[in-house]
Amino acid sequence: MATTSFGPGPRVVDQPFFTSSPFEPTRPPVERIEDVDLTDPTLYLDGDPHATWKVLRDTAPIFWHEKGTLGTRGQGFWVATRHAEFVQVTKTESRIFSNAETPLLDMTGEMFGDQISVMDAPRHLAYRRIIQRYFTPKATIEWQDEVRRIVDDILDEICEKGECDFAEIALKIPVPATGALMRLTASECAQLQPVQEALHLADTPEALMQYSQAGLGLFTQIVNDRRANPRADFIGAILAAEPEGEALSDEQVLMYLWILFIGGLDSTVHAMSASLLTLFHHPDQFARLKADPGLMPTAVQEMLRWTAVSQHLKRLATEDTVVAGQQVKAGEFVVVFDPSANRDERVFPEPFRFDVGRSPGPICTFGMGPHVCPGLHFAALEMEALFGAVVKRMPDIRQAGPAERALAFSILLPPIKHLPVSFTPSKKVER
Repeated sequence: MATTSFGPGPRVVDQPFFTSSPFEPTRPPVERIEDVDLTDPTLYLDGDPHATWKVLRDTAPIFWHEKGTLGTRGQGFWVATRHAEFVQVTKTESRIFSNAETPLLDMTGEMFGDQISVMDAPRHLAYRRIIQRYFTPKATIEWQDEVRRIVDDILDEICEKGECDFAEIALKIPVPATGALMRLTASECAQLQPVQEALHLADTPEALMQYSQAGLGLFTQIVNDRRANPRADFIGAILAAEPEGEALSDEQVLMYLWILFIGGLDSTVHAMSASLLTLFHHPDQFARLKADPGLMPTAVQEMLRWTAVSQHLKRLATEDTVVAGQQVKAGEFVVVFDPSANRDERVFPEPFRFDVGRSPGPICTFGMGPHVCPGLHFAALEMEALFGAVVKRMPDIRQAGPAERALAFSILLPPIKHLPVSFTPSKKVER
């Protein structure tokens, strides 16, 4: 059973919601649909949202949600919890479901500005094409050796100690990995690393804004350097692009780079820590993976299905339509929940069973349709590199203390702040 405490500070979680199988929550699942508040952060900190989502999938696959209206113009919104509706809402063309009002419930369009994640077709496609070639499966696999080297370098820092905080290890991987893809220098990555760590654990909107501004300041320096010293690489492609017939402004370049850089960092860090905790809670599956590392690709897909830490996506209906038999009027919002869709019994057999050998299915963790995460293959590559190294170099890794999640200020990504582990010390990798 989860152990929690109210008030500021981290929460001790022996079994957080994303590893529920299911487990006994600290409060019962929903009894009345009208009492559901999926915008309440304590549901994700102290309850078991999977129990609530299951009730909704079975009894009210779409319902009108009256509470928590920051990102919905002060009005209620439709909630759809099944996989079929997730696919419909995210893959339907933007003339029916617009992304322009931001994809998140607790943020408004003004917070995002004019950048790719809140654009609709055809503009969105023109901007996405700028960097699409860098994220194809073929392009991604070319980074496999480099990402493995980054992982080994980070594990070399702790392998001889026999213990570490795995949450800190997870924090150290995405910046240099993404930096390699973007052709950032080691010095630039070193400057961005503390910003990423601070952003990851930001516990107020003000802190989030402060650290974002610091990151944008660093990217301003990077962009100025690339303008003075052009390169035929990732950033060079953005600087040379003319998606609407003219070069991007400095502000557009900065926001484009920042969204691409930060978009995959937090979610990847969360997935890494949450996945190891999941493996600890399923020792039979962890043993199976150690015995057969060839299962790693399917295991990572199962970890991503199981953890699905991004929570939800929001769309605005721009014309009257129907979702799950319910009339949705133009101007109304529809919110879909990827963790719920990933546990839909109608698509995934025995969805509450964690299975590292599960045949990959249509997981919703990265979204779907025009706005599917461009870095989904790269994120999976990072996960495979990390857990491949863990099972090889730390085969007896075990949890050495309770995991702690920081107290989140939103319903997004309740981060694992600490995950102490121990293992038999080993030597550094010989190169």
